[in-house]
Amino acid sequence: MEAVIVLGIWMVVVGVVQVHDLLKPRQFGEMLGLTERTIRDWIAARKIEVIKIGASVRIPSSEIDRLIREGRRPALVRRSLDGMRETAKRPGNGRESMQ
Repeated sequence: MEAVIVLGIWMVVVGVVQVHDLLKPRQFGEMLGLTERTIRDWIAARKIEVIKIGASVRIPSSEIDRLIREGRRPALVRRSLDGMRETAKRPGNGRESMQ
């Protein structure tokens, strides 16, 4: 870990992650609309990368992008109803026949 003083402010550089790119679990959760408890559970389960600084943990902001990227699911392509036939009314289902 490399420490640099910039205008009297400590700026910790960890690889290419800078201190302003590190979030507290509460901040990380707020950005995703999740509770701090959920984020701490994910940390314990090692679902997200953390950086330990003494007894504190910080989460690189790049983890938000990773979670979004890995959580994406393609939209279902729905076929047009043109050319498709509705099923005939079955007793008790309340649907009208569209034949």
